[in-house]
Amino acid sequence: MPNLRFAAQALVTEARTLCTTVVADSDSLFAMTPEPPPAGSNLIISDREIHRLVSRVLSAAANLHKLVAPSVKKRTTDTPRSLVARKQRKEMFRELLQGIGLPETSREDARHTLEHFDERLDRLIVELEGAPPALVTLDLALYSWMPGTRLPVAPDRPVIPLRLYVAESRTYYCFDGSVEQPTVLAAANIGRLRSESEAVLDRIREWFGPEPAEPGGYMFPT
Repeated sequence: MPNLRFAAQALVTEARTLCTTVVADSDSLFAMTPEPPPAGSNLIISDREIHRLVSRVLSAAANLHKLVAPSVKKRTTDTPRSLVARKQRKEMFRELLQGIGLPETSREDARHTLEHFDERLDRLIVELEGAPPALVTLDLALYSWMPGTRLPVAPDRPVIPLRLYVAESRTYYCFDGSVEQPTVLAAANIGRLRSESEAVLDRIREWFGPEPAEPGGYMFPT
């Protein structure tokens, strides 16, 4: 990789930034959705900030995955040098993160529900025509729920989550199947994403030292 010192500094700085975002926004999310529920609270949490935080966590985790485990298939925009640089980036992070598993960070189904949400909404609208009554949730959070179970507010209707966060399991769900199969869902466990990002941060601290006392922009001599 040309100019290895600059490349390593920039790549590690970006990984640190993405992991810090996952950890900080996950902690903010968990603080907003305490489990078990406080006495007298409603089962259903209605706060759009919850899903803004979920989206930020998923976005940062997706970008982390693309950074540390890029595809090395040749793209139409690749030059021979850019393909080599991407392969070397993958190898650098493979060595840096050796022994650290990132299975939740590597999942793509939940990220795709954010990037292609309009397509899922179109599909659901079509499938609901003539289908039995259901309960569709959008940007809702529940303290407790399991796929396939129904809610007390509508015990006669299956739940179809378009975007749903469950505090007890720290899991985000999104419709990814059909009305006939409402339990086929894209899912992301925010708790596991946080743990994986924290493990990456620990490794970066071990190799490169702690985060700057006053994080901000950077300048790298080349």
